[in-house]
Amino acid sequence: MKFFSQDTSETAAIVAEQSLVIRVILSAGPSGTRTGMASLATLEEDLIGSLTRNRAGEFDGSEFTEHEVFFYAYGPSADRLFAAVRPVLESFPIRPIQVLVRYGPYHDEMAPATVINI
Repeated sequence: MKFFSQDTSETAAIVAEQSLVIRVILSAGPSGTRTGMASLATLEEDLIGSLTRNRAGEFDGSEFTEHEVFFYAYGPSADRLFAAVRPVLESFPIRPIQVLVRYGPYHDEMAPATVINI
């Protein structure tokens, strides 16, 4: 007999799927220059390093569009994910940056979420 009625394995799966989506909006004009791409590659490396050092979660890739770049991370705590990457984002020179802190999987639009502008 369980002491609690909720299945802990289901709860762990839900908690492990909190997410962070970082959106870097690129300035108008020619994009994809070597300097800009190098800066974004460095940003990605710094995000991965910070998530790893802080044991906050996992980096899950990036997506480039014509005027935006998205970086994705997942872990057990969206707040912890954000705390790990915030200093990296604040030191990055390109603005604006928006961060979607979602307390559930990225694709779950019903999960509570907050957008933070940096």
